[in-house]
Amino acid sequence: MESAKVSACSVFVRSIMEYRRLGQTDLELSGLGLDLWKTSSKWTQRNDRDYAITLLQKAFQLGVTFFGAADTHGHRLGEEIVAKALKGLRHQVVIGTQFLCPSSDLD
Repeated sequence: MESAKVSACSVFVRSIMEYRRLGQTDLELSGLGLDLWKTSSKWTQRNDRDYAITLLQKAFQLGVTFFGAADTHGHRLGEEIVAKALKGLRHQVVIGTQFLCPSSDLD
């Protein structure tokens, strides 16, 4: 029964998610995005790879197609999580990246 509730919720959220074209490109992305810094860096108490992968996969199921990662997120852990969580979905998502400074500067 719980699975049916989650599935119904996913269908509902996907139906109300807004999608936008990125500038004058052909890229279309969700109005809401998900960045990984909170789940893959030492700035948070939660540095759990499996949790982060599940979180990204659930976000995709709910209609999120815009994800962010950076090499400074957990010394590239964020990028590894995005790659694993969204494997096989590359042409269905947009992945943004940021850069700040060498990761060693954040120790």
